[in-house]
Amino acid sequence: MILYLLVAGLVTAARLAFPVQPPELTPAYWVFMGAAAISVLAGAQILRLPSGSLAPGSLAPGSLAPGSLAPGSLAGAAHAVVAGLSVMLWAFGTWLIPFLVILGVWRHVRRRVPLAYEPGMWGIVFPAGMYGVASHELGAALHVPWLVTLGRDEAWAALAVWAAVALAMAAALARPRTAYGGAAEDDRRPEAARRT
Repeated sequence: MILYLLVAGLVTAARLAFPVQPPELTPAYWVFMGAAAISVLAGAQILRLPSGSLAPGSLAPGSLAPGSLAPGSLAGAAHAVVAGLSVMLWAFGTWLIPFLVILGVWRHVRRRVPLAYEPGMWGIVFPAGMYGVASHELGAALHVPWLVTLGRDEAWAALAVWAAVALAMAAALARPRTAYGGAAEDDRRPEAARRT
C-alpha cells in the first residue's frame, strides 16, 4: 500500500509538471484506480487472517482460543493500521471514478477527440471489476453490509463495461480495412501516399 501511495504521488507530480494533452489522456489512466482497488483487496485479505495467525507460536495446536488476539501478534497490532489504510485507499479509488469519467467527457466532448475503439479501453474493464471485488471483500472483512452490497451490485456495472468494450472491439473489427490496415473511412495518409 505504501508503494502505491508513493507511485500515486509521483504520477500526480508528473501530471502537474507536464500537463496532459487530450489525445494523451487514454483509458490507461483507469489502471490508477485499479491499483487502489487491488491494494484494498490485499488489505481486506490481511484483515481476514485469523487473529493470531502471525503470532509467535501460533502454529502450535491450541495455542490461541478462537477469535482471540495474541499479545504482541503482528496481525493484532497491524489490524487498525491496515483497516485505516484500506478504507482510505477505497475512498480514494471511489473518488477517482467520477474524476476519470469527467476526464473522459472532457476529452471526447469538450476537446472533441473522437470516441472510437482503442485497445487501451480494456484498461477500464479490470479496474471496474476489481473495484467491485475490493468493495465486497473490504465490507466483509470490516462487517459493513452496505459495502458488501455495493461490491456485489458493482459487478453488474463491471459486466456492462466489459460488454461495451467487447461490442466496440467487435464493431471496430467488422469495419472494412484498407491495404494499410486502417479503417477505410479513417484514412489519414497524405494525399501523395494515397495515389500510389
